[in-house]
Amino acid sequence: MIMSLCFNILSFIYLSTSVDIKGKLFKNLIIKISVKMKTLKPSHREKKRYILIKGGSLDQKEIDKIILDYIGILGYAKACPLIVKREKENIVLAVNRKEIDKVRASFLISGKKIEIRKVSGTLRGLGK
Repeated sequence: MIMSLCFNILSFIYLSTSVDIKGKLFKNLIIKISVKMKTLKPSHREKKRYILIKGGSLDQKEIDKIILDYIGILGYAKACPLIVKREKENIVLAVNRKEIDKVRASFLISGKKIEIRKVSGTLRGLGK
């Protein structure tokens, strides 16, 4: 009875006393319950845009530094940049659609040899 009540309330339970389950005595029992989260509605999800960037040998640290220098930590958190695909000289960067102009401006102002080839709403659209 107590165990079934705990299952419904908490996802992790730590019992400091001994518990008798089906004739076996357990001390300090930790029970893990998997809880399935609800999926978000499409209207509540972040809308992403994909930027195709041509740059010599850019890595994640350099891209983060370029964006952080121009729009700061709060702007970086809002933009939520993520490298999706990396080829020889091309990088596909996923960015929140509301912050796309700021991220593009940060690459232009950086002064490095970085070319923004295309911006698209889908990955398939970048390949054309």
